[in-house]
Amino acid sequence: DWSRLQRAPPQMQADRRLVWEALQQDYQALQYAAEELRADRDFVLKAVALDGRAFSCCAEELRNDREVVLQAIRGWGMALGLVSPASAAGRRLRADKEVVLEAVRRDWRTLDLADEALRSDKELALEAIAQSWEAIQFVSEELRTDREVLLAALEQNGEALRYAGEAMKADPELVAKAEARGWGFVAEGQERIIQCQASRPPNDISPPSS
Repeated sequence: DWSRLQRAPPQMQADRRLVWEALQQDYQALQYAAEELRADRDFVLKAVALDGRAFSCCAEELRNDREVVLQAIRGWGMALGLVSPASAAGRRLRADKEVVLEAVRRDWRTLDLADEALRSDKELALEAIAQSWEAIQFVSEELRTDREVLLAALEQNGEALRYAGEAMKADPELVAKAEARGWGFVAEGQERIIQCQASRPPNDISPPSS
C-alpha cells in the first residue's frame, strides 16, 4: 500500500526502490518521499514520465526546469498551472510556445495560463478551440476579430459569437453561422465564463495535504 510511505521511517522514505514501487501504485506517493528524492531531477523526470501529476509533489526548484515541465505536461497539461509566473524562469516557460502548445494539446483550458503574447498566436488559439469553442474567451482581442478563429468556434456553438470583436458581431456570415448553432436561444442568457486558476490544479487531481 503506497500510503504507508507517509508513516514510514526516514530511511525508507529516502529509498529510491521503495519510493519507485509506491509511485507505480499512485503518483501521490512522491509527496511522502524524502526531500532529496523530491528534488532529485533524474528521479522526478522518471516520476512525471510515469504520471504527469507527480509534478504537483516535486520540489519547488524543479517546477521551473524546462525539461521537467515538458515531461510533466505530456502527461498532465495542467502542470503548467504550477509553473509560477512570479519568477523570471516561470514567466519564460509560460511564454515558451513549445511548452504552451504541448499543454494546450492536452487541455484547452491551459491557454488561460499562457503569457499574454501567446494568446495572440493563431496556432495555439485554433488548437485550443478545436477541443472546445469556449477557449475563444482566452484569446486576444486581435484574434476575436479573426474570421477563421471565430468560424472554428462557431462551428461548435453559436454562443461563441458573444466573444467576438464588436465589428464581427454584425458580420452576416458569422451571424448566420451563430444562429444555425443555437445563438438565438442563448442571446438573452447570462454570459458564461470558465476560469482556469493558475495557482493550483483542479481539486480532483491535487494530492491530499499531508
